[in-house]
Amino acid sequence: MRVLVLGGTRFLGREGVRALLDAGHAVTVLTRGNRPAPAGAATRTGDRSSPDDLARLAKDDWDVVWDNICYTGVDAEALTRAFSGRPVDLIMTSTMSVYELWPSARAPFGESLTDTPPEDRLPETRAVRLARGKLAAERLYMAAHEGGRLQMTILRLPVVLGPENPALHAYGYWRRLLDGGPVLLPEGGDTRWRFLSSAQFSRLICHLVAGSEGRGQVLNVAHEEVVSVTRFLRDSADALGTAAAVLTVPADVLRMHGLAPEEISPFSEPRDVVVDIGRMQAALTWRPGPWREELGRAAAWFRDHYQGPPSGNWHLRPTELELAARLRSAGSPS
Repeated sequence: MRVLVLGGTRFLGREGVRALLDAGHAVTVLTRGNRPAPAGAATRTGDRSSPDDLARLAKDDWDVVWDNICYTGVDAEALTRAFSGRPVDLIMTSTMSVYELWPSARAPFGESLTDTPPEDRLPETRAVRLARGKLAAERLYMAAHEGGRLQMTILRLPVVLGPENPALHAYGYWRRLLDGGPVLLPEGGDTRWRFLSSAQFSRLICHLVAGSEGRGQVLNVAHEEVVSVTRFLRDSADALGTAAAVLTVPADVLRMHGLAPEEISPFSEPRDVVVDIGRMQAALTWRPGPWREELGRAAAWFRDHYQGPPSGNWHLRPTELELAARLRSAGSPS
């Protein structure tokens, strides 16, 4: 298959391109030239926000276009105009963040939730802006599919763990586990999650490129296992070969000492973050591998190979350790 990838030089895109190449596909990456594409991939220099660049790309014969960097309705409209009516399958990488527009909903979050109007008076946070943009892009793409202009599959991803992840959320936990001090968890770490590994997502991209499953659908994609933050830390510690030193601290105590609970433990959300994967299981024969094995591979890569910057919350670590020492000497949080 001839595959065009928009967003193939970092993390998910980069790993997906490598997997497509290993599977024997002819892969071309659209790039602005800031980062190299994986070895073996052809490149086209251009910008996905440029209608002229997209129009030039659309003149070639592609079997699949994987849009891995679509963030707004404007992005989706530009690509739809360029490729409208062409015999190409389009795959969009979306996100479970779209469910941020329904903050009162409770897990598991099904795809049909976004068929209802978003809730009113939402704060204009970064997460909400991302959700609005992604949802607008999804709706535009699906309208193009229903109108016969494109063949479309949309994949809503949860938090994805794997090598070279620029988000660094899991890396912050793993570095804390490795430094020997306790990981501070607000309110006990009971929030439950479904995750996905980057390696299994790459397998899914190859599966979709090679077949015809999932067309015309919006699909939550995740591992079957549901894990709490506490279990995530225990499984991570096992993979890292270290002890799972965890100290539960009430959120108000953390705040008293200048530690925002959501900053030191980004997986400690106020509600469970579990997507419903029933539609995925009905639509696809693909299944992700065992979650614990995938987590182990990602954590081991971090321990053995990561040399990048620390997570954004690492500057708080001295304060965390100081608080942990005080609480342990006192015998209880205070």
